[in-house]
Amino acid sequence: MLIDKYLPSYDVVEVHSAVLDAKVESVYETVRNFRFANSTLTSLLFSLRGLSTKKVSLQTVLDAGFILLDQQENEEFVLGLVGKFWTPSGCLQRLTTDEFNTFNTEGYAKAVWNFSFERIEESKTRIATETRVLCLDDSSRTKFKTYWFFVGPFSGIIRREILRSIKHAIEQR
Repeated sequence: MLIDKYLPSYDVVEVHSAVLDAKVESVYETVRNFRFANSTLTSLLFSLRGLSTKKVSLQTVLDAGFILLDQQENEEFVLGLVGKFWTPSGCLQRLTTDEFNTFNTEGYAKAVWNFSFERIEESKTRIATETRVLCLDDSSRTKFKTYWFFVGPFSGIIRREILRSIKHAIEQR
């Protein structure tokens, strides 16, 4: 998987998946153009992190500081982010893909978030989303794990809600 290329080792991982009755090409295209904050709960959680909830899409996430690290059409795309996620501002770093790969400054953490797509049958697709975080020193690891203790469950809710909303959008077609 592409995600392994960008963060093969990590301190925290979270994976969620769903099976959809749709062709992989349709699911991939839906996700690439999806409005992530379709549910009230997801909108609330995004707004708590400072993202406008009117139109949280892949582009909004990229504008907020994520980097599109890599993609293979109809198979996977990977987003990356570097920051001090446990601080109120997040101290997000605006980086290129090359800078993300070489970033190794103590006091920060690197995160990757992917969506992967697996054709199960001609019209059945497994979509998965995986989030990995690597803290770049012991101090940031301690701070992040404390932060994650409180935020992690809500992160999981957001990912499950995104998958549920994608499934609902596919089923409405």
